[in-house]
Amino acid sequence: MSSNGVLVQPLESLYDYSPNFKVSVELIQKLAQQLKLETFVDKSGYTIDSINAAKNEKIQRLSIAGSYVLLEIDFIDDETIVNVSLSFANQETEAVETLDKNLHGKIISKDKDETGIYQVIIDSSQKSLAYSKGSGTGTKSIAEGILLKNLTSKKLNNFPTNLSYLANMDRLSSASFDAFDILERLSMLLYAVETIETENKKDDWLVDEGFVSRVGAVKVNDEETNQLGVFIHYWQDFRYINHEYKVSTDSKIPLVGFNHGLLIRIDPVSTSKQVDYFEDLKTENWDLHSSSKLDVYKFKFGNKSDTNDPTSSNLQGPPSSSSSSSSTTSAEISNWELNLVLDQEVFIPSYLLGYLAPMKYTTGTSQNPTISQFNNYESAVHHLHTFDDKEIPFNISSDLITNDFIPVKTMFINKLVEISYYVPMFRNHIVLVNLFNTIESRCKESIAINANIGRSRRSSKVGSISGMNTEKELTEEAKKKLKESLKLPQDVTDEELLSLNAISENATYSTIKPITHKELNLDSFLNDESNDEETKHEISESISLTLESIDGGSDFFDILLTLRAVSRLGEVTIPFKISNGEILDATSGTADAMEIDSIDKRSRFIKALNLTEDVVKSFTHIYL
Repeated sequence: MSSNGVLVQPLESLYDYSPNFKVSVELIQKLAQQLKLETFVDKSGYTIDSINAAKNEKIQRLSIAGSYVLLEIDFIDDETIVNVSLSFANQETEAVETLDKNLHGKIISKDKDETGIYQVIIDSSQKSLAYSKGSGTGTKSIAEGILLKNLTSKKLNNFPTNLSYLANMDRLSSASFDAFDILERLSMLLYAVETIETENKKDDWLVDEGFVSRVGAVKVNDEETNQLGVFIHYWQDFRYINHEYKVSTDSKIPLVGFNHGLLIRIDPVSTSKQVDYFEDLKTENWDLHSSSKLDVYKFKFGNKSDTNDPTSSNLQGPPSSSSSSSSTTSAEISNWELNLVLDQEVFIPSYLLGYLAPMKYTTGTSQNPTISQFNNYESAVHHLHTFDDKEIPFNISSDLITNDFIPVKTMFINKLVEISYYVPMFRNHIVLVNLFNTIESRCKESIAINANIGRSRRSSKVGSISGMNTEKELTEEAKKKLKESLKLPQDVTDEELLSLNAISENATYSTIKPITHKELNLDSFLNDESNDEETKHEISESISLTLESIDGGSDFFDILLTLRAVSRLGEVTIPFKISNGEILDATSGTADAMEIDSIDKRSRFIKALNLTEDVVKSFTHIYL
């Protein structure tokens, strides 16, 4: 093996681990070379601003160049970066007066035609600060600001990822094709879709967070995570609990589970035929909910300054391979495709993927106990233990055409409208898996608590549990509530209560983090009447949750489920569905179940389940 070949693997490993390394100009240069970018260090001293001039600091410059992208990094020494400049061969370098930092996807017109379809024209002349520089005040582009933040922190963090992103876009660009312009136009489209679906839903945190519209919350170059690209934030595990936690603590990190988003990446392909996404856009119908009703929309790009009639046929879309000049050879433009890269893998049934027929998809390595049982054509059986030593079987089964669930990591799309199908589908299946996880977790938790009661009653002294000191005091009100909620006899000792409290705080929640925030009172969400004498029944002899089907004819590919509980007192059957991430009554298909004062137990159960995504907690709270 040649000396160059010997170096390949160490360099690749260096790139993989580089986000954890300290900022170093030498390391940045090596990373750029690994990406096959040209580098040059200019050591001649000069100053970039009056502050540095006053300090007489000698500024050096590292230039990283591709064919169409130039990144210049000014530094004082190997670990001190002072400025970043980014420029593109395909874009104007002079100041632009019409920059819009937020890039809202301005709509020129939205008129309904004779067939009842809304024809929407998006202003293609709109500029943004995503990559362009601001007007004559020296304003940096958002991309430059992000790169500078990367390099002025203690570690490289997302800089290697951002450098790789720039290198990939550089390889895709040509003299007549600007890959950066494609992604900016795509973001304009998604902003327009988001605006239409949310324009009448102001002051709603579900809207603001991107949990309602078909495309989620769109962002070009994310200044919160300091990453370059087009991102969609579309969901959050246990969104109601996490929202209450966020309001009370002002924390951006969720209390339970994960934030879910995706990156829209442009990837090169070796196929001979180029998909013309924006040409196909002219014929695509987007089914969007505006003003609580479903309407059909079509989108295209135009420039209002070009014509007095923005609907005229001479309006042009963004550049693509098919709109290249005749002097451009086919080899000059790389064929490309759009790829949705999920930050958290989502389990999707294989037959649903076959029905939707994405261009292709890639899988991850995530595993889930219930999904694994389904994939083995088995039901998942858990056991819920009660405090009177009963063991209640809890069965989770699937009646789908095939139970082969696939952990999807990326989706390559054929058409832009497919984004509006996939985002609601991702939400549905994330909630479904959360329901499975909480059942498993609650059953494990009940076993642990039940086992501890036996130990504590055989011992006169209770020590630490799971390494946690149990000497913490409980108030008299807390003791009373704990005894009532767990249906414990009044002679239970304080030591036993402390023991139970310690275990509940350290319970393992499978792939989900436990809720530990002391001020978060879940009962305030439910507002139920479970303490009424008429609702106190014996626990059911068996409980089952069945995944019945996925409704391919619904707007959001709804997941239909049925919960059944059988006891000596009777049988309870609750059909419900997951639609765009929201849990609804399958018989009514409405959100009426969210009314706090509803007296119908099924409605209260649906409300509780939507708030907690916890089947066991919701069922026992309402029916037992």
